[in-house]
Amino acid sequence: MHSRLQSWIVAGAMLLVVGSPVFGGEPLRDPTRPPATGSGKTIQDGQNPLKWRLTATIIGPERRVAVINDRALQIGQNIDGAVLVAVEAGSARLVHGGREMQLRLHEMAVKRTVRKTP
Repeated sequence: MHSRLQSWIVAGAMLLVVGSPVFGGEPLRDPTRPPATGSGKTIQDGQNPLKWRLTATIIGPERRVAVINDRALQIGQNIDGAVLVAVEAGSARLVHGGREMQLRLHEMAVKRTVRKTP
């Protein structure tokens, strides 16, 4: 009788383990990892939100630069089939396949312009 009860307990424990998400084929998510929909997502629907990622914008008196996918681009340059058409403080616009997409930096990462004192 004791061994039969023990067998049932072991079988039940095995079902719980095999039925858990660890063994069910679902990957475990790292709770400390930031969500994938952070900075640099595209705005237009139908586009992969992670294909182009904006990490910085640099605006000076003579040039505007957007850092997309770790590449510094000026207006008119191409990246992965898209053309950079505009750079603003904290955002950039790309045209790909006739569609215009806006990439944005995370709001906390935007550096504000400081006025020079005379």
